[in-house]
Amino acid sequence: MNERSAAPIMTPTSIFSLILWSSIAAAASLRRTWLGPIEVLFLLAPLVTVPLGFRVVRDLRSEFSTFGRIAVRLLPLGAIAAAASFRPRAGISAGLLAGGWLLICLLAAAEGLLLFFRGGHRSPPGFCISAGLLYLAVGGAWLVLSRLGATPMHFAEPIILLTAVHFHFTGFALPVIAAATGHTLAIRTARGTFASLFPYVAAGIVGGPAILAAGFVLGSSLWKLIAALFLAAICVLLAVLLLLVVPHIEPRPAQLLLCISATSLIAGMALAGVYVVGDFTQHYWLLIPRMARLHGTVNALGVAFCGLLGWALAHRATQRPAPPRLSSATNDLVERSGQPGRTVAAFLIAPLTVPVLFNGIAVLSDVYTSGTSPSGLLDGVLFFTLYSLPFAYFAELVLGVPVWLAFKYFRIRSFSAFAAGGAFVGLLFWAIWDWPADFTLQSLAQAFDPFGLAIFVIPASASAILFRAVAFSGPPQEPSK
Repeated sequence: MNERSAAPIMTPTSIFSLILWSSIAAAASLRRTWLGPIEVLFLLAPLVTVPLGFRVVRDLRSEFSTFGRIAVRLLPLGAIAAAASFRPRAGISAGLLAGGWLLICLLAAAEGLLLFFRGGHRSPPGFCISAGLLYLAVGGAWLVLSRLGATPMHFAEPIILLTAVHFHFTGFALPVIAAATGHTLAIRTARGTFASLFPYVAAGIVGGPAILAAGFVLGSSLWKLIAALFLAAICVLLAVLLLLVVPHIEPRPAQLLLCISATSLIAGMALAGVYVVGDFTQHYWLLIPRMARLHGTVNALGVAFCGLLGWALAHRATQRPAPPRLSSATNDLVERSGQPGRTVAAFLIAPLTVPVLFNGIAVLSDVYTSGTSPSGLLDGVLFFTLYSLPFAYFAELVLGVPVWLAFKYFRIRSFSAFAAGGAFVGLLFWAIWDWPADFTLQSLAQAFDPFGLAIFVIPASASAILFRAVAFSGPPQEPSK
């Protein structure tokens, strides 16, 4: 591997993509957008998962060919085109926008073919990477069909979009995770029963998505049952191998992420088994909407995102040079922010300011409009705690965490920057909360409420200031001798 493997995981582009997807997911959860859970899960692939997968592939291969380098450069534009394709109704315009993402997928497929013919077929990890890149083109093609509103082979929505989801996560992300697992098995663990088992697992991971798709095309219930159970069994074996290599990698966050990925893979395959058995026996324990939410979420977030991020961190750790010596003041802040317990405490404590400030703004508003003295302060705090605190933690999770990662990456420490960042999160959550159904300038003007904006922005900014105070408080740890 070359030194590019030590490049930072969180680039400005990846941070923007993560915040964008988090905003889309938050808006969909609050029913402030037309997107459903399947669309939101799919968008995780072009915005977050596929870029992480490309990073892991580059770490394993050392470098890309011309096709791969062009795909990496155009990846952000293709991801934005994929997200934008869901704005118009299904038709020519949506299909053309989805074609921008298909172009990236075709370049990836060309990279996979080139790798295969240059010897990738000679090793199980290389074969997995080639197959994953080829499957990505299949997923991109099904996205275009979905956005065009086409009904190939008499399939209709949501099956068409679910097929695109299937080939982006099970088809692309899973083989890349398998390739990284096999690579680590080969170089860091003693060759034995489990290491010799990997080529068969790799063959199942590569062939499983195609065999399962063939069952749907042929319409054979028995074929779908056997193919789904076969793929589930192979995935459970991969999860076992992944858990076996976890003790042999660094750092600890990578180990935690890979453990989450492995356990999520087992849970997701258990759900898949329940679904296909119910479909075959006509006992519908899990219908498609619930299956998409449960199985899709576990696969997309638990397996693919955590697995690829874990391997990206693990590969970066093997190539990362020793950090430069910082000044004493900066070093104190870095050491304090690097203590996980203090960061977790900051995330738990910071939202507690929201109900208090909500109540204070409400009381001041009543005093100003009616001229009466404030009363029922305790009841007001209790009411706003029950009403606003769950939303505060939700906003912190989906919007605050990406912003915190960006601040940590760029070493932003000042109180004013945290106050501005908190205000931005509050503004973003307010925009999601009050987003009009018909997006026009007139509707935006009618929906604008300065008071509503204040009760989102001011508590969010105060929470960020409290987060900064807690996360960087206390004496720094003594350096180990």
